[in-house]
Amino acid sequence: EGSGFFINSGIIHELYSKEEHSTFICWNTGTSGFDEHLQAKFINPLTEEQTIPYLLLHPSNEAHNRMIKIISDSFSNFDEAKPGFELVIASNYLRCLYELINSIDFSNSVKVQVYDQRVKQLLYYIHSHYESKITLDDLSKSIHLSKAETNRLFKKHTGSSPFTYILEYRLERSVELLVKTKSSITEIALETGFSNVSYYIKKFKLKYQTTPFRYREVNCNNL
Repeated sequence: EGSGFFINSGIIHELYSKEEHSTFICWNTGTSGFDEHLQAKFINPLTEEQTIPYLLLHPSNEAHNRMIKIISDSFSNFDEAKPGFELVIASNYLRCLYELINSIDFSNSVKVQVYDQRVKQLLYYIHSHYESKITLDDLSKSIHLSKAETNRLFKKHTGSSPFTYILEYRLERSVELLVKTKSSITEIALETGFSNVSYYIKKFKLKYQTTPFRYREVNCNNL
């Protein structure tokens, strides 16, 4: 609680909460729109540095704690949306960049594998089409590889097959609809790409150890 992390550009990632009703702030910043000198001297070297995939931010570390507070302040300003709040957020971004650059020891970094851009294309395709039927042929055509190579590439970089990932992603999206909408269980199953409600309930119970109806009942009552 109260910690954070910086994830560098080009690194595939996904967040999960370990506890129910936990919240987090995701500050997904672009790398354009700033002075070219700042871009070339500070931003590009950081985002192009393949040895820095991420950095854990610990509240006990003074510089890290300052970054966490900056991010929290940016979220508050965005939420309040007072006139000129964008200027505060832009200023906070540069402050956070300063703290980040001075927190990283580039000399002791260990080179890590950089994710293939084609995996990001596959994830984008899945996230954009999960409501419909997705075949391995669809995925392979989206990145111009054979089906066998597509399956191998995806598993190499994510640790699961495309269809295991699709199933997990559909279940996660269904949870959002269960809590945030009044759609029926059948409607939610179809909206998240399941061909029938029985299969959806079976897979939901395997993942969450309860039925969709019971999950909605418990979690909506806790809101």
